[in-house]
Amino acid sequence: MIANNMTPAVPTHPGAILKDELEFRGISQRKLAEEMGIRYTVLNEILNGHRPLTKKTALLFEAVLGIDSEPLLRLQTKYNMLTIKPVRSDEVVPSLKSTQVPTSKKLTQSALLSREAEQLEEKVCNPPVFTEGSQGF
Repeated sequence: MIANNMTPAVPTHPGAILKDELEFRGISQRKLAEEMGIRYTVLNEILNGHRPLTKKTALLFEAVLGIDSEPLLRLQTKYNMLTIKPVRSDEVVPSLKSTQVPTSKKLTQSALLSREAEQLEEKVCNPPVFTEGSQGF
């Protein structure tokens, strides 16, 4: 069970955590950028939350600082999801009411979807049984 399933009021960019880590370790951004083989401006933009952390840069942080890249990438993904501009659902998925499909086509499409769903359900609920003499065994 999750003890704290709350969403933070302000999303945390992984760069903020990395910046704190650099300050704690007393490593300059210029020195780190040089060791990572990236431009100082790129590193600075990541650390200040103006540029996303990519797979490549996460792996570079892992190699140079010994910080696991997976949690950093998960944090970046979470940050991306929390900072997406909210949009109305009708902008993302057009209303079905606005799509004029003839009734006969609607019924045909519905019947096809229903038959496909039944076939899928049959495969999932009644998988084939293999015996010694069958090809699958």
